[in-house]
Amino acid sequence: MRSKLLLWLLFLAGVVTYGQNKVEFTYDNAGNRISRQIVSLNKSTYLSDTISIFEDHLEERTVKLYPNPTYGLLTMEISSLKADEKVMVQVTDMNGHILLKEVQTTSSFKIDLTSRSKGFYILSATIGRERREWKIIKE
Repeated sequence: MRSKLLLWLLFLAGVVTYGQNKVEFTYDNAGNRISRQIVSLNKSTYLSDTISIFEDHLEERTVKLYPNPTYGLLTMEISSLKADEKVMVQVTDMNGHILLKEVQTTSSFKIDLTSRSKGFYILSATIGRERREWKIIKE
């Protein structure tokens, strides 16, 4: 009986230890995954995680998206947006269904995906005649 209990405890310890890891992915500018790394989590690394900021260009402006992957609120910042310019923002699922379509007039705004399920989404932004798309991961 003791040996079965000891084996069970060792098994549980292995499961708990394995569950304390985090998988980090690296993506290229097109949104394709290029590497995967397993990182052991402890309390200090979890609390000090940094937010990676993705930068791209749209109509000669810098666009920043963060955090991606997101748990729900995605921030989009567009540099040098003029007062009379509008940004058409659209979020679609991987099947092409439009989930969100709005016009923004401020240079910094949040996109709320909290009510959406985990998965991949496409965020597109249009300024003038130029349009860009980004892959968004909702965890």
